[in-house]
Parts: sequence; C-alpha cells; structure tokens
Amino acid sequence: MAAASSASSTRLAIPADKECTCCFEPVNGDSVCEYKTSGGAWLLGNYCCVCVQYLVDNQFATYKKSVEASTCKRELTALITAGPPIYVSDKLGLPVGEGEHISALYFGSDKKERSSRLTGALEGEEREKLWEFYRAFSSSKMEQADDDS
Repeated sequence: MAAASSASSTRLAIPADKECTCCFEPVNGDSVCEYKTSGGAWLLGNYCCVCVQYLVDNQFATYKKSVEASTCKRELTALITAGPPIYVSDKLGLPVGEGEHISALYFGSDKKERSSRLTGALEGEEREKLWEFYRAFSSSKMEQADDDS
C-alpha cells in the first residue's frame, strides 16, 4: 500500500501543449512517461510512454546489432567504451545528469511504476562476459579494417 501512495505523490504536472518529441503525438495523463533518476528526482519525459516502451523493448538488441554491424572505428569505440546498456536511456527524450541513469519509469497508460531495465539486458558477470567478448570482437574487427585499407 505504501508503494501506491508513494507513486501517486511523484506525479508531475503536464503542460497543456506537451508533445512527444519522438512521434509528435500529444502527451496527456494517459500517454505521459515520467522517469526517476538514480539521484532520486522524478522528471517528465520528453517522449510518450509508447515511445519509451519501444526503447525499453529494443535498445539492448539494437546495441548488440550496432556493435556487430559497425564499420566505423569511432562508432565501435564509443559503443564498446559505453558497454552493454542495462537501463533505458535517451539524451533527448529522457535526459539525466552526468553519471546518473534512469532507475524507474511511470506510465500514465496504466498508472504504474515499472523497471527501467532493458528487455534482454544482462547484469553482473553475464554483462562483463559479453562486454569482454565485444572488446575482443572490436579489436579483431579494427585490425581487420586496418589490414583491408
């Protein structure tokens, strides 16, 4: 019961002209997405809950595909440096402060808080193993690119 009262106390006011900056649909009480930073602040998302759910469902798989398909050293280096993502993120739609991540989401569509963890995301030792695999993969890929040029 405490979670419900806590959840209702975190709801933010939505400007009358609020629009999702991804799909450009109007944002209202049923389509709003709020997010909690690891610092504890609740913020109003710039994306609607449908667009944020798309990110949650696809961001980890997109990261893996990008690493495996990249032909650009700069892009590959940035992806490997960042490591496999765990939590939803988007600099424009869900901005957070330096060193913070999104720790929870609230969707107006069902009036519930939910995890910000990406579908398929790995944590702990599993994540470290994948990251190490991608580091080796990227080194091999960059050496091969050097040989081809």
